[in-house]
Amino acid sequence: MNKQLEQLLVDNPEVYKALNIIALEKQEFKTMSYYTRMINKYMDSSVNGMEVFKQFVEAEIFERKIMYECEEENYRAEVLEKNCENCKQKVLEHEYEDMFMPIYHVDLSKHNENLLSDYFDADSQIVMNDLQKNIGKTIPFVGSGISKTAGLPLWLEMFKIARNSIPKDFLPYFDMEFESKDVDRIIESIKKVHPLISDDKDLKKEIIIPQVKSKVTNDALLNSVMPEILSLGSEYIITTNYDNLLEKTSRILELDYEESRSIDSFQGFESLEDSNYIFHIHGVIDKFDSMVVTNKDYENLYDSEEKKRILAGLINQHSMLFLGFSMNDAYFSNEFGKICDSNRGYCTNYYVMINGDRQKKDELLKTSNVRFINIKAEDFEIKKQYKFMCDYISGNIFIK
Repeated sequence: MNKQLEQLLVDNPEVYKALNIIALEKQEFKTMSYYTRMINKYMDSSVNGMEVFKQFVEAEIFERKIMYECEEENYRAEVLEKNCENCKQKVLEHEYEDMFMPIYHVDLSKHNENLLSDYFDADSQIVMNDLQKNIGKTIPFVGSGISKTAGLPLWLEMFKIARNSIPKDFLPYFDMEFESKDVDRIIESIKKVHPLISDDKDLKKEIIIPQVKSKVTNDALLNSVMPEILSLGSEYIITTNYDNLLEKTSRILELDYEESRSIDSFQGFESLEDSNYIFHIHGVIDKFDSMVVTNKDYENLYDSEEKKRILAGLINQHSMLFLGFSMNDAYFSNEFGKICDSNRGYCTNYYVMINGDRQKKDELLKTSNVRFINIKAEDFEIKKQYKFMCDYISGNIFIK
């Protein structure tokens, strides 16, 4: 591969995206201003698109031709000093314009194929192709792993902070309960030994709310995978998260996902028409009593016929794309089956795993209409993989 092209692809995700979009266009000669506009669309506003395009030309990844006009006919030349084919005068004495065509398609395709192989297993590539065809009727279903990419803790990690205020004598007991990864057991252990927490209300106030409300900068949001999820263009997004990071990201990007909705404040499906929204099925941080935390909260959610009707209405006849969930979370595993059952027989659901466990996968397959995308990752470094996946299923990755 051209070394300069390789550097461009690796150094800046925005440049990489622009080069993919350009490669997906019809291969023909176009003006510098055309490519500059396209680059500006995908680059930060502080970046000069023309300067970036000049870097592309210097890297010799575009072929240059001179288009000129003579007696109302268009001609092509390689140098201005050449004589016109028609009138025999120098090309530079005519009206002319530099035109460019990308010639990096083969190298980019090979680069993308390598990334696809590095980031996902072979089964996942097939599932992603299926999802790409189905993306128009797929709804993102977002868990805590997505907020983690912006700096918030995972669901289980959130409870670990309780350890800082537990008396030393009780730490072995708490550590043993935390090791079980059973949320109910962990919560009960906190209530027993934490001096400031005796009930669910205290748990929300002392443990959950301060962490969910911790300040997340605009840069952190833009560097998370939330922009890519919003870019999928779904009419709405469902989430189990209490935070409003998706809404904040939408405002930064000037998108339409302005409204937060929850089951507790639901006013009928007619209120959801003609608006893009984020639906928080486990409640929102600003409405204390709406937050689903304990097993009892889950039971209240799924035993309520009214709430089941609302959930079924959101999910029915849509495919779900589950992002940011752990198979080790017993709460979610139970919830997952109920959610998938709501649209079984109508749509295929998709679940994104991180270093997936085949046994866990098979357990979920017994109860759910679901296909799996398995991300290969180390130490939760998943932003590149998620961004690539979202671009791929949106049709924005060039592979010949």
